[in-house]
Amino acid sequence: MLTSFSLQISVHGLSMAAFSEKTSEQVERGETAEFFILFWNPEDEPFPVRLRATEVPEGLIVIITPNDFMLNSSLVTEFSVEKGGHYVNTPYGLMKTTPVRVLVKVPKTMELKSYDVVITATVGNPSGGVSALLEKKFKFTVDVGTQGLFETTQPETTTESESTTTKPTVGNETQGITGMFVAGRLTDFILLLISIIVLAFVIWFIRFRK
Repeated sequence: MLTSFSLQISVHGLSMAAFSEKTSEQVERGETAEFFILFWNPEDEPFPVRLRATEVPEGLIVIITPNDFMLNSSLVTEFSVEKGGHYVNTPYGLMKTTPVRVLVKVPKTMELKSYDVVITATVGNPSGGVSALLEKKFKFTVDVGTQGLFETTQPETTTESESTTTKPTVGNETQGITGMFVAGRLTDFILLLISIIVLAFVIWFIRFRK
């Protein structure tokens, strides 16, 4: 589903619209986040569009393709079978958008946290005067390492599992100790029984001799 960051401008005949398909992405260190900005022009007159990364956290690498192009009229009468085409329905009619790809490369040395990247789109011709030059900023969030942080908690669960598996061993030791205790009492009982038999025999022997 396409989301916000919409722009509709109309100054001295200059009319253009743009929005981003998504504004955030989660990646790991060493991976690349990918975003798209869709532009369309409901007017008959084409306009130059230039894009640049105006806010980039240190370490990130931003690649914009294309970053300088002429935005022609986007009005069409029907959908094309062309693969990968993006269309929007507007009050002006059906528009075929021009996609701009934004890649944010994350080095393996980046800190695990969220980073904001700002892309500025400049529309119009500077020679036409200040009023004919408009800008729109798009902010994208790259969340680095959340999944990796979650994975680091897994050894704790494993440790608990290993700790659990040692409990039967403790139980066996307890059973062994209990068995030794029972065996000890049995030995004492046998010795006592033998002593009683010996004592009874001695008493019988003394009486028999009398």
